[in-house]
Amino acid sequence: MPRMNQKTTLQLIVSALLALPGFTTAGETVPVDYLGDNQLVLEIRYCECEAIKPDGHPSDLLPDFLKDSKVLKVAVSAGEHGFVASEEVSIGYRFNLVTNSSEEFEFRYAGTYATASGNSSGHGRFVFKKGQWANLFGTLHESETESLHTNVAVRLVELGDS
Repeated sequence: MPRMNQKTTLQLIVSALLALPGFTTAGETVPVDYLGDNQLVLEIRYCECEAIKPDGHPSDLLPDFLKDSKVLKVAVSAGEHGFVASEEVSIGYRFNLVTNSSEEFEFRYAGTYATASGNSSGHGRFVFKKGQWANLFGTLHESETESLHTNVAVRLVELGDS
């Protein structure tokens, strides 16, 4: 019986793996597999639309804003700082757990939102609870014919809550 050399053995193994595509993808990871222990998700929403009523609280976002906005999500850990960007939005941030609290976070940020109708930016610091929305910044440009809004809002959530 002829003896198999390394090259022939390797060719047989590769052929077998290619013939069984389900076998080669078994155990495939998904993005959330990379979320670390105790990490939260920073959900960033942005839209060329109104986010809050003119006399509304910054955490009371309008349903249309939530429905129409684009979303960026990034894994974060308390005490860390970071940066996240898309083609339109960029935000640098730092957040810390408020002393003696497991639900309140101090959030510092600087960000910009560039649209065809102009740019908006903001920076600041505030305290909010996990799951609570905060409208970071936005603009309103009014003309005789229309009102143009841009808004950026964030919240910190557990993975399953976003």
